[in-house]
Amino acid sequence: MDISSIATANMYLSNISLMTGVNMEMMGKVLEAEEMQEQALTEMISAVDTDRLLDTYA
Repeated sequence: MDISSIATANMYLSNISLMTGVNMEMMGKVLEAEEMQEQALTEMISAVDTDRLLDTYA
């Protein structure tokens, strides 16, 4: 194995490590956004005035 092969392998592994880190950060942001959407939906559902809803089973 010559020097250029070692350098190429090192750059390749470094790139994989960088992309893994970027992907993990992106997944964290997606999960954070999902939690915010869940909280907003829960608040919207809780804010509904149930006295004004039509009883479809009556």
